[in-house]
Amino acid sequence: MGARQSPQRLTILVSDGNYEELVYWQYKNNLTIRGQSQNGTIVGYPNNSAFNPPNRQGVSRRPAFSFHGVTDVQLSNFAITNYYRGQAEALLIEGTRVVVGHMRLNGSGDAFTTYGTIYVADSTLYGDGDSVLGYGSVYWQRSEIVSTGPVSWTRTVHGIHGNVFVDCTIIGSNSTFARLPDNGNGVMPNWPYAEMVLLDTMTSGIQPVGWGPVQGLLRTYDGYPANDLSDLHFWEYNTMDLDGNAVDVSQRLSVSRQLSMPANASVIADYLNPAYVLGGWTPVVL
Repeated sequence: MGARQSPQRLTILVSDGNYEELVYWQYKNNLTIRGQSQNGTIVGYPNNSAFNPPNRQGVSRRPAFSFHGVTDVQLSNFAITNYYRGQAEALLIEGTRVVVGHMRLNGSGDAFTTYGTIYVADSTLYGDGDSVLGYGSVYWQRSEIVSTGPVSWTRTVHGIHGNVFVDCTIIGSNSTFARLPDNGNGVMPNWPYAEMVLLDTMTSGIQPVGWGPVQGLLRTYDGYPANDLSDLHFWEYNTMDLDGNAVDVSQRLSVSRQLSMPANASVIADYLNPAYVLGGWTPVVL
């Protein structure tokens, strides 16, 4: 069943308050949910993979707030909090042309899980590791990610873009930007098309190596050789500290790449364009 097509956009206004409930919905389109204030409108619930074990045949049951099979949906100006620790998303999105604007997301492991095409602007994400579990194409702009463990486990598949951060702030705690752990099942290789690109992003608390560990691409699985790393995009351009000074990238992981001007001008220009990352969609924050 596909999304029901609503010809007109519906906007739901949520007054300030603390709404303790699990939120899940699916197959909606042309919908905006807007809070009265980012810090005063709080939706949340204590949920994680121990409390609600994963259902392998269906959608994840551990987020505080999630939706599935949507198009043209926007979340705006409120906070989502998962009050439990562990594998505990604040928000899980599976949809096309989803906008997350002026939001505050508070989760734990896999705090924000993404599928589809998503634009995140002027928002803040707090997580405890793999804080962005990224299957989708996500364009981040003017947003802040605070992660006490690895910032992302980026699981980009062939044919799409991954996580692109532009004019953002990433604050870690002896963290790396993205990792690809040796988490295979002995049959399938890891994620050779993983993509995380940082442009003009300020950082703090990131290890000098920047990226990794990258393990699952480097060993041979049963019937599968080690992957060619040429399709792995762990790229940076003009990464800065919180004072705007260039960071020392001399110890960066060897499979990562530093973009520069003018040599990579066309690549940088492409990634500065949200439509390039999001399959031709130019997002608008309503």
